[in-house]
Amino acid sequence: MDDEKIIAKHLNNLQNISNPKQKWISVKRSCIYADTAILSRLNLTEIADDGCKTAGNGASFELNGWPINLFSLHLFWENYGPEIIRDKRSTTEAEIYESEKDRIDDIAQLFLNNQQFKDWLNKSQELSVPLLLVGDFNTPSHQDWIEETKQSHYGRVIEWPTTKILTEAGFTDTFRALNDPIEEPGTTWPFNYDKARADRNEPADRIDFIFYQGSQLIPLEAFTYPKNKNLSPQEWPSDHAAVVVDFIWEQEVVDYDEDGI
Repeated sequence: MDDEKIIAKHLNNLQNISNPKQKWISVKRSCIYADTAILSRLNLTEIADDGCKTAGNGASFELNGWPINLFSLHLFWENYGPEIIRDKRSTTEAEIYESEKDRIDDIAQLFLNNQQFKDWLNKSQELSVPLLLVGDFNTPSHQDWIEETKQSHYGRVIEWPTTKILTEAGFTDTFRALNDPIEEPGTTWPFNYDKARADRNEPADRIDFIFYQGSQLIPLEAFTYPKNKNLSPQEWPSDHAAVVVDFIWEQEVVDYDEDGI
């Protein structure tokens, strides 16, 4: 695609976003380096932002008076597990799990110290208020590094702890719930797996996730985007692919608190 067509495509997208009939809301962290953000066309009702204590930020939205809560995360990026395994810097499971310590700490901070998230989690479990936990986790999934796929993972089967903590807490990994790990690995990083990356055996994996909790949400389809891996940086500026999920939102009649959330 030539530059003129790329510019025209972006201008068209910007015009759609700025259309008053399609109003978008943006929420970012209050850090100097915001790092995570949320964009939505739903009505914003509440913001969850504790500065830089949590590795992300959250927001509460409503549609036709029905609430939905979302947290966007960007977990610690160093000591990337697949690279450690590739380079044989750690060989035992205990050593590999130790490399995940900072990401586990990020999740612990969210679950133990972020009061807004704790409140939303309780509402999800007790009242089925939908809760989404999304973002770049910088770790693979324990549901991907399994016996049936170990030929793609340096011959290893690893129960990556970060994603396992979430599933044990009642969250569902939407992509893996709808896609077989053998038939659809769902690689999100690196987006453009070029020859140079292949030559240095750079590990490609699924490290971006959309987790959800709350019986009102039913995932119908989950896929990565874009499918064309040969796009230029002007066409797709991220080094990650996006994860897209379509849900049915069954709005049950439940007893919310006086604030409606």
